[in-house]
Amino acid sequence: DGHGVPPFCPRYCPWVGSNHLLGVADEEGWLSLIDTAKPARDQPPGNRPGSWRAHHNAIFDFCFSPEEGKLVTASGDQTIRLWDISIAGAGSSAAGQRRAGTELLTCRGHTGSVKSVCARPNDRFVFASASRDGNVHIYDSRQGGSPAM
Repeated sequence: DGHGVPPFCPRYCPWVGSNHLLGVADEEGWLSLIDTAKPARDQPPGNRPGSWRAHHNAIFDFCFSPEEGKLVTASGDQTIRLWDISIAGAGSSAAGQRRAGTELLTCRGHTGSVKSVCARPNDRFVFASASRDGNVHIYDSRQGGSPAM
């Protein structure tokens, strides 16, 4: 949320026309979208294109989905979450109003902190995660929140 909490995994948005958005996660479970086309002084934590508590534990990694408007987070709470950020990243928020991602799916199956996540290129449904439990899981969002493999 930007209040002295160490940031993790900055990622630029790869979508055409949105590559000015920078996502930054932190160890308290917040995810923020920052518009790098605007000065930082115009985007304090409460006035960013998107900022929300995505998990109640550290977000160690996240990735933008090949499908525009979606991203996936990996957390110390042993879950992976799929988010719709199409509203969060669009335009600017009204004064004092935070834009948040909408949770679409919570994926479970790991027994340790989820340390990394990646989306399958050119596939809006499939992503993989790796955990401190020593396992790699593959999820297909069409099949729900359990590992497909």
